Amino acid sequence: MMIGQAIIELTEVLKMNPDNIRALCNRFVAYFRISNYEKAIYDNNKAHKLLKDRIDDYYYKNIDFDSAIAELEAKEKLEPNNIEVKQTLLDLKDLKWFASGWMLGRVG
Repeated sequence: MMIGQAIIELTEVLKMNPDNIRALCNRFVAYFRISNYEKAIYDNNKAHKLLKDRIDDYYYKNIDFDSAIAELEAKEKLEPNNIEVKQTLLDLKDLKWFASGWMLGRVG
């Protein structure tokens, strides 16, 4: 797929769900590759803020990422065609990965 087409498709995804972190990150990379740094920085900053907000939310609710992921993986086995479960599982795994680095510098 050409970068221009990827940007168009990712923009359409973001019109339907402006808080889609994965789409923002992918569009950031696409903009960066075509040297559109202003738009790349915008997408990067927005994705970073969304991630921070979600990580803070999970952190303050004391969410056990491993248990939540295990529960969703079990549900995915029972409902292999459930797109919402698949997307939530991907998002949660991303959040766990980001949170592991994010919380290292946190003071209780």
